[in-house]
Amino acid sequence: MILNEELIRAFIKDFFFNQLGYMKGISISVEPNAHYEPQTVVEIPFIIKHDEQILEIDI
Repeated sequence: MILNEELIRAFIKDFFFNQLGYMKGISISVEPNAHYEPQTVVEIPFIIKHDEQILEIDI
């Protein structure tokens, strides 16, 4: 599940996931959810070039 995809689309109107460049890194952690059960969280920053700008998008 990708949260806040609308934030990317608000900034880049014609955004598609196949435009993502390379992965800058990866972060994996286990955090409690609302019911205090462990939940794995994976964050992956990607680099994208859009309108001559270099942007980092965290997914």
